[in-house]
Amino acid sequence: MSKAVERMEKIFEDEEVEVYKGFTDEEVEELIEELLSERPMTLAELRDALRIAVSDERLRWLLKRMVERRKVFFDPRSKVYFGGEYV
Repeated sequence: MSKAVERMEKIFEDEEVEVYKGFTDEEVEELIEELLSERPMTLAELRDALRIAVSDERLRWLLKRMVERRKVFFDPRSKVYFGGEYV
């Protein structure tokens, strides 16, 4: 089970379905920061880690926003780094 799923709040469950509350943009950014603080990741690895919690489109939008604020960086090999870790 991914860290994202572990943090999701279950709001309904019956025999056929489970419903979880989604994350705010700020919560997803915190998850991204936590994952990247462990090690740099490719976009595919980030997508896999957050697959249930966030759509691909939303992940790309949040990463773009984080790059603009200089919270994450992409290297030429498309790895994503947190903060000032990329040299």
